[in-house]
Amino acid sequence: MITRPRAKQPAAPERVPRAQLTTAHFERHPIWASVLQTDAGEPWYRERDGLLDTFRPWTGPTPIEGLAALVSATAVLADGTRLAGCMSAGNPQGRPPIEALQPHLFLPDGRLVALYWQHFPLPDARLRKRIYRALGRTPDEVFPIGFTARRGLSKGLQRVTVEGFTRSEVIERVDWRW
Repeated sequence: MITRPRAKQPAAPERVPRAQLTTAHFERHPIWASVLQTDAGEPWYRERDGLLDTFRPWTGPTPIEGLAALVSATAVLADGTRLAGCMSAGNPQGRPPIEALQPHLFLPDGRLVALYWQHFPLPDARLRKRIYRALGRTPDEVFPIGFTARRGLSKGLQRVTVEGFTRSEVIERVDWRW
């Protein structure tokens, strides 16, 4: 009996939970695709450790359109400071821009901070103070923040302004500059 060697399965790409993404990830790969929404047919799909919010480097063509992904962005704080950020490559399709783009800011130490919480409570006063302390700025020096997607990465909406920590179901604008 002759046995044929099994075809090698493709190696699983690097997979990172959203909360663990850093500036270094976006320096290596400017687009990170949602494993849950783009890779269900891949043999390694179930190896995502049960994490729903896991991303992998996008190696396909750009600019992307209609892909559940995060793209590299620049964030400009109210005082003019430029920091790294990322945002969804979504198309608003009738939703407010902040809900479609869900901007995130990288703190100077590389940690990711969400500025839009869909279905989750806003950060409490202690967490907000820690974020401002990590930025070395007051709320008035931070907000509003303008986000711009890195050129050529995605089609559709490329900019959004964040007035303060925000959440939905119904978009609530919350001014934390007390």
